[in-house]
Amino acid sequence: MIIAFTGKGGTGKTLLAALTVLELLDRHPDADLLVVDADPDANMPDVLGVEVDTTLGEVREHFKREIEGGELPPGFDKQAYMEYLVMTALQESDDYDLLVMGRSEGKGCYCAVNHWLRRVMRELLPNYDYVVMDCEAGLEHISRGIIEGVDTVLTVVDHSYKALRTAVRISRLIDELESDVGEMWVVANRVTEGEYAVIREKGEELGLRFAGFVRPDDEVVRLELHGRPLTELPPDAKVRRDMRAVLTRVGVLLSDG
Repeated sequence: MIIAFTGKGGTGKTLLAALTVLELLDRHPDADLLVVDADPDANMPDVLGVEVDTTLGEVREHFKREIEGGELPPGFDKQAYMEYLVMTALQESDDYDLLVMGRSEGKGCYCAVNHWLRRVMRELLPNYDYVVMDCEAGLEHISRGIIEGVDTVLTVVDHSYKALRTAVRISRLIDELESDVGEMWVVANRVTEGEYAVIREKGEELGLRFAGFVRPDDEVVRLELHGRPLTELPPDAKVRRDMRAVLTRVGVLLSDG
């Protein structure tokens, strides 16, 4: 199952993606889980409290230099060497594997990293039971076909009407491109129950379907203020309970009942 988080910048996609990772680890500790930070401004490693040795962008830059210099290692053709380098960007642990997109050097290299990410995803995905993707803000990964084959798209909104409009554009683009996407749901983040009622009413008028909301949590604020990872949140933390309900609603988690 592949779950992708999209939406307007600043709505908290990384937070909700990380909470999803925590819930999957609790519910399915033996499952093979891949976490993909597909935002060039990578924050997932910090949120999960892990160190990253290299990114896909850095790997691509290294590959480019090797090819241009005609210095492929003995016994490697271009395809085999690329696949080898990609595996060096995959951070493996007992709990999950992490792939960070990052950014290449130079003008225009971001598109090339997107291309690499698309190729890498196609090769890696069959090896995992669950994949959680934290996408770049906006429409980039949808328009470039990077979320092809995604089972569930969770588009994150906040209080702003702009976030709802971005969600509408994402929904329309998925339809226009006839993307191979299972379902798209909207999640309101950092809002109260009363605020969610207003956001949901306005969003449904725009044709959006809502999976629920995640309330503000002082414990998250405290961890972020001190640079601590979300892995320190207890299972009964408010945001974890809210996200658990969202994931149950969309079928990522089965109901305990």
